[in-house]
Amino acid sequence: MIYILFILLIALCVFYFILFKCNILSPTVIACGMFIISTFFALKNIDTWKFTIAPISVVVILTSFIAFGNGELLVNLIYYKQKRRAVYIQPKEPINIRLWVTLGTCTVLGILLIHYYNETVKMAKEAGYVNGPAMLVYARRNQLDITAQNRDRMANYSFIAAGAMAYNFSFIFLYNKLFFPKLRNSKYLLPVVMYIPFVILTTGRTDFIRLITLWLIIGCTFFRQKNSLNA
Repeated sequence: MIYILFILLIALCVFYFILFKCNILSPTVIACGMFIISTFFALKNIDTWKFTIAPISVVVILTSFIAFGNGELLVNLIYYKQKRRAVYIQPKEPINIRLWVTLGTCTVLGILLIHYYNETVKMAKEAGYVNGPAMLVYARRNQLDITAQNRDRMANYSFIAAGAMAYNFSFIFLYNKLFFPKLRNSKYLLPVVMYIPFVILTTGRTDFIRLITLWLIIGCTFFRQKNSLNA
């Protein structure tokens, strides 16, 4: 059944993509796309994970997406019936952050990363960590559920702060890159790169997905705005 679900999800995604005038930022298209990716990885690991999907589950999933898509269609019909149109104003100036501010942000991120790493090692040692990055991630993951509630608050705040900085600098980089491509923007990627070790130390995938989704949505929005498309 999972193969049928995968094929029908692709068909549904393509249908709504065309229906909503090839708008990649359509909530229905995004939702279908994310579920297609999840289903694809499930297909790749079906023998390892040893799971099955009942026909009723396939019906529920597809019905949910159809209801979601019809809801978006209804909103779009009301929106266009009232003849409302988004008016985009092309930016005239880039976002300029002084170099010392960027370097200062990276310095703060470095300090937070050291503390976050030390806290991660402390947790991992409780699960028998000795040495090696692979062992660190493995031990930390095993110990996560046990000690998550007792974890140093500063470590949690460090991760949140690092994410906020990375998201803000991602916005600045994409804004300048798409609207002012001749401007040198590489320095704005430094906080984003420094955020990646934080995500790796969490041993999860959610924050990677969030960062990638952020780049896709903001990038597509700016691209459509730049080319005077309906976003």
